[in-house]
Amino acid sequence: MTVKKTIALSISTLLVVVLTWWVISSWNRWFGNVPEQCYDVPVHPDRITLCYGPDAMTDRCITWRCDTLLHESYLLLATPTDTLHITPTHADIQSRSGHQYFYRAELYGLQPGDYAYRIVDAHDTTSWQTFSITQHTDTLRFMLLGDIQDEPDGDSPGLIRHALSHLPPMHFWAFVGDMIERPTDLYWNVFYHAIDTLCASLPLMPCTGNHDYLKGIYKHIDTRWAYSFGTPHNGPARFCGRTYYVDFDNMRFIVIDTDALQFPHEYLSARRWARQAVETSTKHWNIVLMHHPLYSASIGRDNPTMRWTFRDIFEGNPRIDLVLAGHDHSYMRRQTDTTPVYLVSTTAQKDYLSKCDPKAAKVACGHRLYQYVSVTDSIITLSSYLADNGQLYDSIQIVKAGTNEARIIDYAQHIPEQ
Repeated sequence: MTVKKTIALSISTLLVVVLTWWVISSWNRWFGNVPEQCYDVPVHPDRITLCYGPDAMTDRCITWRCDTLLHESYLLLATPTDTLHITPTHADIQSRSGHQYFYRAELYGLQPGDYAYRIVDAHDTTSWQTFSITQHTDTLRFMLLGDIQDEPDGDSPGLIRHALSHLPPMHFWAFVGDMIERPTDLYWNVFYHAIDTLCASLPLMPCTGNHDYLKGIYKHIDTRWAYSFGTPHNGPARFCGRTYYVDFDNMRFIVIDTDALQFPHEYLSARRWARQAVETSTKHWNIVLMHHPLYSASIGRDNPTMRWTFRDIFEGNPRIDLVLAGHDHSYMRRQTDTTPVYLVSTTAQKDYLSKCDPKAAKVACGHRLYQYVSVTDSIITLSSYLADNGQLYDSIQIVKAGTNEARIIDYAQHIPEQ
């Protein structure tokens, strides 16, 4: 054997050994799941959650969990003119270490007014919860929370209550995914402890994240995710209830499950649906919520498949105004002179170093933030606050009157980056 062949064989062998070691050492991180301990399910309704139906002006959906046995139960709905008994659908949902029944009550075609509801079953009757239906809202307001991924001793309950205490009342709150650290009942309890009973009266707009999935060669969404949230079923069949949109008076809110995109046909399906959701919108404003950002905020992260799938849809259409994302545990606002504005945010205690993208208008790392967004007929105002002290960190307005091209006004240029 010649010297050259010996060297080539040695290098090839070394590469195989290094590659094998890398795969073995990374296997659990890529495909392993935290074990789920056996758990008890309360015999009374819990995790009561309010979501929008496809039309936020008329539709609501209420879900809850109760026991490991099927209960004969109903939703008692007090309307402005009557009291109704709503029979929910139910499903016996199996996890890795237990099972529980979930219930879903869909309320369509509601008229403007104030509503109250409670759940009645053989074991318990819950306290009354309320929500309102309005025909027109001059200003639509919502709070955006990045990845939470809290631990049992974490401070997300205090963070959320602090945010709600100093912000004006809002119509809903949105989550960029990774609401739980791992798909176990322990972390579902952590999440619902953080949002407490607020989720029964303040509608959620949830998005999936990679931590909401069970790892594997092919990832699977935790079964409890789809049944915990009564999201609309107007997305692709493969991503039912996880890719969807909700229409408000002057805004379409589009949610995309980017973690479900694992094979080419899934990317193509999501791409076709997203294009249709944008092109069929008759709303003045269109906002997209997705877990993986098109433009990553942290060192070592990049999502070229997301850009290939969605960039020409978002940037080739003046209808898209805001694209909200998480995943990177860092903060970045990125835009050109016009829309869309790309925002990556985080609420988790875990943080990564910012890549300090030179095209970004604002970055931060080592800090948790939350956003407050208000939408009027001609202006979207987005404000980002530092979670530890509620200090304003970033603020912009997107101004768009009629069919005119949007203008972006940056009010945060004087605020030092952290």
